[in-house]
Amino acid sequence: MPDVSSEPWRAAVNNVGLVVSEVEGDINVMAAEWAYFVNKEPLQIAVVLSPVSETRAAFGVGSEFCLTFASADQADLADFVGNFHASDLAKTSSARLELRDSDKVSVPWADGGTAAFECRCDMAVELPVHRLHIADVLQTHISTEPADPLVKHGRLRRLGGRAGGASVVAGAELRGRTLRVAAVSRVMSEPDHWEVGFRTSSGDVDLGVFTSTAYGEMVVDLPAPEGIAPGDRVFVHRDGAEPGEAVVSSRQD
Repeated sequence: MPDVSSEPWRAAVNNVGLVVSEVEGDINVMAAEWAYFVNKEPLQIAVVLSPVSETRAAFGVGSEFCLTFASADQADLADFVGNFHASDLAKTSSARLELRDSDKVSVPWADGGTAAFECRCDMAVELPVHRLHIADVLQTHISTEPADPLVKHGRLRRLGGRAGGASVVAGAELRGRTLRVAAVSRVMSEPDHWEVGFRTSSGDVDLGVFTSTAYGEMVVDLPAPEGIAPGDRVFVHRDGAEPGEAVVSSRQD
């Protein structure tokens, strides 16, 4: 058995969700650390509830609830609804909680987050301790105001700025007499150019200039340069980014 005394799950980063549901006839709001999408078509969300959750006792297949991915400005609210049970007091009495009428389900949704979803539970999976609830999303409410998401990484945190963007990351593979080169970079280049080359002992050989795919990366199949072999190096340049370099691998047909 793995050692869980150090609570290794705290090394993960999770969206903090505000779950609105009905508990013993009253509307309740709780904070859910483990809430995430699990399917695109149909759109489905999973919420994991612990044995001490009073919401869990009220959840079952067919149950309706709303999940809001909280914004960083709702950190104090998430602490409040996460630290008290439904039996402690009516958490909906907090003036910080803004509830809106739902379109598709019988319970309201919490406003002020990055997005909210009206859900109906489709499946409940019993885990050794927790229970995983998978729900169909019936309606979405996306915030029109920019908001930083609230996440939990050991403690509640606000996400920082955009990561990456300073470099090109590239890979290269020989497929018979074809050399496939792929690269990504978060730098937006104008014009949209990727310069590909092959490094030899006598110098660099240009292999061409290419443009991005519809998804913003580069993938190109080239005639394999004379003499290229696994272990040789290919480089990719993009304006404004540190060049990327790849060690050529091979794939058997």
